[in-house]
Amino acid sequence: MKFFVAFFSFLFFYTPGTMAQNIGFRNGAEISVSRVSGWAQIQCRDYYGRPFWRQLNCSGQYISPDAYDYFVDETAPANADRVELVCTQERGKVTNAAGSFDAKRKMSKSRFSLVPVAMFDRPLLDYGRNMVSYNLMSGKEIVSSGEFEVEVRYTGDRRCFTDTLFDGGNNFYCNNPNQACYDYFMRQNWCQ
Repeated sequence: MKFFVAFFSFLFFYTPGTMAQNIGFRNGAEISVSRVSGWAQIQCRDYYGRPFWRQLNCSGQYISPDAYDYFVDETAPANADRVELVCTQERGKVTNAAGSFDAKRKMSKSRFSLVPVAMFDRPLLDYGRNMVSYNLMSGKEIVSSGEFEVEVRYTGDRRCFTDTLFDGGNNFYCNNPNQACYDYFMRQNWCQ
């Protein structure tokens, strides 16, 4: 029985498939993107304290697990201090990004923008399959390199139910419609 347990552990921890999972983005190799929309009602107050209703047509994106992520390489050499990523998207477009690498933690020091969220984001990935090549650098010398694949899937449009948000008298939501829409989507569990 001891032999079986030891043999099973060897197969589980040292198969090539599990080793490949140690390099890539921390949250994995699949990203799902959905468009979400719906109506939120907000009770606001005018200058004299009288209540009135405001309707917001909210729309946005639900990205799972996240639009930003760390690059991780658990086999990184101890002297790696920078990572350079070059992505060849399914449609042939090539994008790149670079950042500092923490060799002790075996990951980039900051997160990379993977899919577009804000107007001026320069995302690394696009819908479909993305082949990402990486170089770990020590100064100007390449100390490790390789590639991995990430897939970005569009999972459709979602529509939330109309919901009412009460402002509590301070007009926070009335003065911050983006925050109101974010809280609306959170209350609606992102239209799931």
